[in-house]
Amino acid sequence: MANMNMATVTAMTIMTMTTTIMDMSTRKRMKPITNTIMNNIIKFFKEYLLPAACRYITCIVLLFIGLGVLYSCHSANDTAIRDLKVGTDSDPKGFAGIAMPVVAKVKGDKDIKEIELAISPKSGSDWNFLQRYRDGLAGQKSADFKEAIPIPMDAKVGDYHLKMKVIYADLTEVESTVDFNISVDSSIPLASKLEVGINADGTDLHLESQLSAAKTIKSVTISIIGDSWSKEYPFDKASMVGKLEYNFHEHLKVADVPKGKYEVVLQVKDQQDRTFETRGSFEKK
Repeated sequence: MANMNMATVTAMTIMTMTTTIMDMSTRKRMKPITNTIMNNIIKFFKEYLLPAACRYITCIVLLFIGLGVLYSCHSANDTAIRDLKVGTDSDPKGFAGIAMPVVAKVKGDKDIKEIELAISPKSGSDWNFLQRYRDGLAGQKSADFKEAIPIPMDAKVGDYHLKMKVIYADLTEVESTVDFNISVDSSIPLASKLEVGINADGTDLHLESQLSAAKTIKSVTISIIGDSWSKEYPFDKASMVGKLEYNFHEHLKVADVPKGKYEVVLQVKDQQDRTFETRGSFEKK
């Protein structure tokens, strides 16, 4: 359209100049011709060049604005939580009585102070969880977050909401959330509450729990955990391995265990390497 208008203007200019030349003497021709040329140049500039220049400048301004927005988004993503996942497969879920894996990648250009995990039911007042993590994270700019969140046996089935919050040294924060479901897996190994008792002289530790596993029992591990002393005790007796049910009743010699308070964790594993934990505690005086 612009080319057609320019052609029309040029044709009109030539016609005007030709008419003027034919109607005027040689001496009087130059001034009208000059005026006509100047008028058409001014008209061409105002109607075509100036709008085109404005459009060009507008495009440049919009381009810089767009680049600014992209840079801002990129800067924001430089400090972010990525690939937040719960559970062991693509379907975010956990099971009552089983530790639920939580993984994420934290990437940024600021020092991490700590990471907070908060779990709450999407409705009602069921199981809640809140924990902050610093070990191996504080002072880092990027981290691969990996934790196993213990879901209690009495956690109600249903939909839950997990929020991960990264708190930086300058107290700024970034958050990411994921929804997941808690259900009951009847095929997982189970263990009743662990009975723990130590004798009067602190040399013998009594342990007892009723075990069951739909895929049969593979092994049991007892962990004694204290502030400055810890030890694991594996059990894979032939009388226990391959059984659907088993009454775990053992006595550990703990004369070498220093005085203090201890947590005892019994972990039962089935033939598919799925595990279940039950806990107790004791104090050696």
